[in-house]
Amino acid sequence: MERLTRRSPSGKALLNRAMFPEYAEETLNREVSAFGPFSQVLERLCEFEDSGAEQ
Repeated sequence: MERLTRRSPSGKALLNRAMFPEYAEETLNREVSAFGPFSQVLERLCEFEDSGAEQ
């Protein structure tokens, strides 16, 4: 299963660029950081995907 999120080397949850090829990675990162609640949702989605990968 392809993930929507990934972790940066520092552990920050980021959108997986491969899942959104029409957007530049810089654009995705800027949009997430500009809206605080979206960052929280992204973190939870990443945690959910991480827990699914362990099973």
